[in-house]
Amino acid sequence: MRKIRYAFSLVEHVGEKSLPLVKVGDRVLRGELIGDTKGRGAKIHSSRNGVVVDITPTHIYIDVDEGDLEKKDYLKIKECDSLWETALEAGIIGAGGGGFPTHLKLKEKKVSALFINAAQCEPNFFHNVETLKNLDTLHNVLWGSVFTAQAVEAEKIYFCIKGIYSKIIKKIKTYMEDKREFQKIEILELEDLYPVGEERALINRATDSWIPSHELPHMHNSLVLNVETVKNLYMAVKYRKPLMEKDITLIGNFKNRARIKTYLGIDIGLPLKAIAGDSSELSKTLEYPLGEFLEGGANTGKSSSLEEVYIEKISGGGVFTLPFPQFRGKLGLLVCACGGDEKRLREIGGKMSSEIVGVQHCKNIGERGKCETPGKCPGQAEAVLKLKKSGAMRVLVSTCTDCTNTVMRAAIPMDMGVYHSTDHIYRTFDYPITRDREEEKCQ
Repeated sequence: MRKIRYAFSLVEHVGEKSLPLVKVGDRVLRGELIGDTKGRGAKIHSSRNGVVVDITPTHIYIDVDEGDLEKKDYLKIKECDSLWETALEAGIIGAGGGGFPTHLKLKEKKVSALFINAAQCEPNFFHNVETLKNLDTLHNVLWGSVFTAQAVEAEKIYFCIKGIYSKIIKKIKTYMEDKREFQKIEILELEDLYPVGEERALINRATDSWIPSHELPHMHNSLVLNVETVKNLYMAVKYRKPLMEKDITLIGNFKNRARIKTYLGIDIGLPLKAIAGDSSELSKTLEYPLGEFLEGGANTGKSSSLEEVYIEKISGGGVFTLPFPQFRGKLGLLVCACGGDEKRLREIGGKMSSEIVGVQHCKNIGERGKCETPGKCPGQAEAVLKLKKSGAMRVLVSTCTDCTNTVMRAAIPMDMGVYHSTDHIYRTFDYPITRDREEEKCQ
């Protein structure tokens, strides 16, 4: 029988890496604890029955029989007395991409407001939204929100979702109607802008005040959890189920296939090529030469080799992009906390065949490398002027929508074109590029 090799990351979460609890040759069962940490980290469970074939400093590799993939039984976590302990035993971490161990957030105990993040910040990532379309999983999310609010004694629950999803908002309101348990929940409708789903941006939308970039929400009596994280908490509480599955979105202009495809409940550890096909298969199905495979969303993802990508607890999905635009001239980089870092911009500049002559960092980057006011820009004229003086003919940015608009207003009068790190990605799925106007020189 054909084997599929799974890989379980020991370092996907914030904090100390997990240590293997198994050795090569061990047979493990679905739900079995295979990695743990004695510090600030997360437990790791096998998502399938299989045999451990290799252990590296970063991964545990398990061979799974292809015919075993439909088995749904699993080893349950122990009975727990508190929600934070349940999250610890289930190995739950932030599903929105941050990877912060959820038990550490819950252990902070009392907060005044719980924010359920269903913003799906990255454009055209829809797996959180798809979860809310189904009544069964919507049930799990809403009741998971109630369980969590009770555990942290929250007086208010803000359910944060973009206003463009009006049908889903109506479904949520209908489901909650006349149910006393949901009286604390208020729908907070968000604008369709990046990065509206950043946790401090969510809190700002509700309170009209900003949490400093060097502080965390719990310091301001708030707790922010991704909608998928809440769903995982519900499954851990009701069914003692460890975290073994992930929801993702894959985007690519495929022949005879949906351009955007959501996958719910995909095995953690599964090689992505088992879903998308390997590189040789992709070359036959894509309608364009592959620019790059971007692991993650358009703004914060990283260029990766498809053959080396496995589903992790923090996986959001990926994009099979159009080729990069070409500019064989002098390019300046403007680095922002909201998007790709300097390394990512240098990588893009190289793939554009450009000569990088200067680098500036957004003045709004605060402590811990975060933007002080995500989505609200103080202006970038000074940085653009410095890039102009360094000889740059065009600017490559990784900024949020508002910030990019300020770059445009400064760059165009200086006869400088503007590229955004997401341009080739957004054009892959016909999404408006990140600025409020397009000039011929800025393509």
